[in-house]
Amino acid sequence: MLGWEFFRNKIIVLDFKNQRILVYNELPDVTEYLKTKITLYDNSILLIPVQVVLQGKTLEDTVRIDTGFNGYVEFGIKHVEKQEIDTINAYYGKSTTSAGLLPGFTIPVDTIKIGNLYVANQNMRISFSNFVGGLLGTKAMENFSVILDLINYDLYLKN
Repeated sequence: MLGWEFFRNKIIVLDFKNQRILVYNELPDVTEYLKTKITLYDNSILLIPVQVVLQGKTLEDTVRIDTGFNGYVEFGIKHVEKQEIDTINAYYGKSTTSAGLLPGFTIPVDTIKIGNLYVANQNMRISFSNFVGGLLGTKAMENFSVILDLINYDLYLKN
């Protein structure tokens, strides 16, 4: 697996429909895309704001773009506790990660907002770990055409 540093100063197109990754030196036509600023943290972590509506309550955080995470969105348990989310119908399980098996649960959400675009009727994972922020995985991103501008650090999304 390649880290984001490998693609520094490049434009990455994640073409989920055709199962390919395209690499460019210049930004392709993005007139039909919506742009969200990416924050580069610690020289290798790409962060963006994400909002999840769950049981009529809004959970927000800055999450890592993680193409190795085959889920939708993952937040830490602090969000569920803070918003008093009902987890009685959540599915409990463990995820295999680079840190080993991590316990958590999956719960249906109303919407996931990435930038100014929404995805409805998805799931999110709540981790029992105490990590700061969360993760944005490929299940959420595959609903869009995705362009990662790793020159100017912008995320472009199109339905």
